[in-house]
Amino acid sequence: TDDVARDPSSSSSSNSNSTPDFPSIDDERARGKTIALAAFATGVFAFGVSTTSGVGSGDAIAGANLSQLEKRSTSLDAALSSGKPTVLEFYADWCEVCKESAPTVYAVETAHANGVNFVMLNIDNTKWGGELDAYGVDGIPHLEFLDKDGVSEGFIVGKFPKEVLEANVAALERGE
Repeated sequence: TDDVARDPSSSSSSNSNSTPDFPSIDDERARGKTIALAAFATGVFAFGVSTTSGVGSGDAIAGANLSQLEKRSTSLDAALSSGKPTVLEFYADWCEVCKESAPTVYAVETAHANGVNFVMLNIDNTKWGGELDAYGVDGIPHLEFLDKDGVSEGFIVGKFPKEVLEANVAALERGE
C-alpha cells in the first residue's frame, strides 16, 4: 500500500472525465459589462465634477470652466462704453491652452478689476464674427488690449507667461 494521501480530484485514473474549471462565456460577458458600467459611471462623475465646479475666489477658479467665466465677465458693450481700457479674450471651450490659461487670466483680471475691463468672447458663438474679423483673430487664446477709447494697443496669441500678461495689463491701465 501507498502511504501518501491523495486528493480524489487529482486521480490519474483513465476513467476521469474532468475538464478544467473555466468560467462560462456568460460569466465573462457579465464581468465585462460590470467593468464597462463602472468605467462609464466614473467618467460621467468626473465629467460632472469638471463642468459644474463653481466660480469662486482665489484657487477655486482653477476648477471653473470657460463658459462660467464668460458669464461673469463684463459685456462687450459695457466695456467699450466705460471709458476704461479693456482686454478682449477670444477663446473656445474645447481649447486646451484657453483652459490652462484661465486661472492666470482670472488672477490678473482680479488684480486690475478697478482699472481694466475683461471681456470673454467665445469664437464658437457666431455673434462675434465681426469682432473676429475686426481684430484678425486666427488663433486662440487671443487677447486684444484696447485703450480707454477702444483702440487696439496690441495683442497676444497662444500660450503666455503670467508676467507678460501682467505687464501688458498694467501698462494698459497706466495708459501706456
